[in-house]
Amino acid sequence: MASYLDVPLTSVRIPKKELGATAVEMLLGLLAGGHQQAGPQGIELPVQLFVRESTQG
Repeated sequence: MASYLDVPLTSVRIPKKELGATAVEMLLGLLAGGHQQAGPQGIELPVQLFVRESTQG
């Protein structure tokens, strides 16, 4: 859809490497019999917001 728009879209860059490393650490902890919570949980990672012309304000 973005290819049909002339307005530069606002986007968020997610640190994929850190996200993957965190997931592996959590999985290894669970496999090792750790007491980590299974199921959904909140993890905060730094992201970058690129505000462009598609954002009002």
